[in-house]
Amino acid sequence: MTPLSRLLRLFFFFVLLLLAAKSTEIVRPEAAKLPDSEAAALKAVATKLGKRDWNFSVDPCSGSGGWMDSSNNNVTCNCSYANRTVCHIVSIQLSEQNLAGVLPEELSKLTHLSKL
Repeated sequence: MTPLSRLLRLFFFFVLLLLAAKSTEIVRPEAAKLPDSEAAALKAVATKLGKRDWNFSVDPCSGSGGWMDSSNNNVTCNCSYANRTVCHIVSIQLSEQNLAGVLPEELSKLTHLSKL
């Protein structure tokens, strides 16, 4: 076997190894999801503040459905819990929205929230 053919075999081996590693990221048994209790707390916060532009038919941690519209209106999640199957809300940005009222007590149920 020539040195070039050994090098090609080694190259293809690493390419296959890389593809195998990536396939485990792409095909996950279950997408990471926000627990129902946190979604309910977030919905209560929205209701009490009069926030009507959050779409609760979409998981807030999905990154779609209006949950990350701008730097002044977004919910940020950390989805690294329970082997990347569980998300928790870590940040809520509500600036420049003219929201009235006091901070709802339901925010205390978002136990991973570190920035508001």
